[in-house]
Amino acid sequence: KLVNPMAEDMQELRTCISQNLLKVAVQNCSQRNHRLGLFETGTVFLGRPSANSDLTHKEELHLGVLTGGLQETNWKNKSKMADFFEMKGVLAGLEEAFRFKLDLRHGDCNEPKWDSDQFREIYFGETRLGFIAMVNSRYLKKRKIHFPLAIMEIKLEPILGAKPNELTFQEIPQFPSADKQLALITPRDLPASEVLEAISALKLPTLENHYIFDLYKGKEIHSDSKSLGIHFVFRGENKTLSENEMGDSIRKILNCLHQKYQIVLRP
Repeated sequence: KLVNPMAEDMQELRTCISQNLLKVAVQNCSQRNHRLGLFETGTVFLGRPSANSDLTHKEELHLGVLTGGLQETNWKNKSKMADFFEMKGVLAGLEEAFRFKLDLRHGDCNEPKWDSDQFREIYFGETRLGFIAMVNSRYLKKRKIHFPLAIMEIKLEPILGAKPNELTFQEIPQFPSADKQLALITPRDLPASEVLEAISALKLPTLENHYIFDLYKGKEIHSDSKSLGIHFVFRGENKTLSENEMGDSIRKILNCLHQKYQIVLRP
């Protein structure tokens, strides 16, 4: 507690940034600002007992981020509410900027303002850095806020003081790529990410990239299956790939997926 506070509502040192961001969000919503993107970096103060039993404090540099409300709509974009995955995208941007891998893990939520079902702790290795959460809908409803808010708080010093991962570069390819799209019948409950990982595990030298472009569940597909569209990009290192060479790689992929998951080409 401060001896000479600047104002009556600023008598105590803050222990986090997220609570302040939430107050600012509530004030903005009361002014009918319904699309929010807020962030703050600053020092927080954490009390801890010292050896002589006196209470000392530790200063930490934190980053807080809050998003919420409707995105602006126009002829091109449909309206979309902010959600947990939007905040995960913000975290992914931090990973790219700092060149570190951060993990999300399940954890105990001790703050009633956060939704315990949409709460994850952020880890850097085995060091807990902070959390991502959705604000509890009951808290928002009491303040007449009728759209979701996502919030994140993270300690910066552990990653600012660590050595970032080295960047690797590749030469610009001299030969053109060859693209192929396949529609595959996969088990309905099989995650698409698992299919992509199985393809990556083959480590085919000519496969440059692959990604999902379509997912279909409908009349033509059996109820326990789904159709997964995957786009493949092949490229030769020393020459332009022939159809036969690309076909060999595709056969290896299809054989692997069939043996592992009974995946077949969609007729």
